[in-house]
Amino acid sequence: MWNKFKQCPFLCCLLLLFFVLAVAGVIKGDGLTKEEALAYVSKPLWERAFDDEVVQNPESDDEIKKEEIESTPIITTSEPQVAETASATKAAITAEPMKKGQTKFETYKPQKVDSPYYSDVGMIALTTEYDYKKVKDSYFKDAAFIGDSRMMGLYDYTDLKKQADFFCEGGFSLYQWTRGQQITWKNKNKKVDLESIMKKNTYKKVYITIGMNDLGYGNEKNHGQWMKQLVDMIQRNQKDVIIYLIGNMHMSKGRNNPKTEFNNVNVNARNVETAKLADGVNIFYLDINPLYTDKDGFLKEGISQDGCHVYGYCYEDWKKFLKTHAVVRE
Repeated sequence: MWNKFKQCPFLCCLLLLFFVLAVAGVIKGDGLTKEEALAYVSKPLWERAFDDEVVQNPESDDEIKKEEIESTPIITTSEPQVAETASATKAAITAEPMKKGQTKFETYKPQKVDSPYYSDVGMIALTTEYDYKKVKDSYFKDAAFIGDSRMMGLYDYTDLKKQADFFCEGGFSLYQWTRGQQITWKNKNKKVDLESIMKKNTYKKVYITIGMNDLGYGNEKNHGQWMKQLVDMIQRNQKDVIIYLIGNMHMSKGRNNPKTEFNNVNVNARNVETAKLADGVNIFYLDINPLYTDKDGFLKEGISQDGCHVYGYCYEDWKKFLKTHAVVRE
């Protein structure tokens, strides 16, 4: 019989293996079935080496990964956040553009004028439309007022001189300024060069009313060019300054003379050229004539002795007008 086993060595090994497994099953108490024993024996050896490894259910594995993704905080660099903030800021700027005023002109049918000093431009300049604020006297503490005898009235008959610097005198004109004429610094009662003052001092607001003494110098186009020279000089020397161009005051009916250059048509023509310089951002045009004129545009009767200068008490209304037409930058 032994000789028969020798002739079938594979069969002998197989029987021996079954015997060992049977004994092990008895010891552990969880014996293998015949099918399980055959399946185990038929596995390649390299697969049997990892039989003790725990293999997760694919569905359970997905659940674990999902939990990790949801519970793990998302970490990003600061660069995307900066970019996002910059984009938001840019969007905010786009959504809220800088406020800009608009200067409009009331039109009428012009008349033919035979004069080398002016033409009837058929327009009246109106105050620049803007979201003006009402301010206190302290608003003028960094302001300069430049002008002729009408500006002197603001100095003499209001308390603005306690806050602002006044550079003005009777007879002062743009024509003379462009040729180097000095002006009186009223607060200090001395003659000064206006450009030198602008280079030395710092002003956030500058108010200008000049032109009545220019009615017989050049024409309205020349007036606009001279006013632009003054504005350019101020802006060169005063960073971010707000410039208020105040229109010249109309004359009374008795003083208005169409046969000469001293009339309201000439005043209007020069005011229009001045108003064209207003950009609604840094330069604004203010028309004070509605304060003092009648329905026909003439200076009202009873508020002026000579028909072109108002009485002292009238300047308080001018001051109130300026206080309710202030540009306040945030």
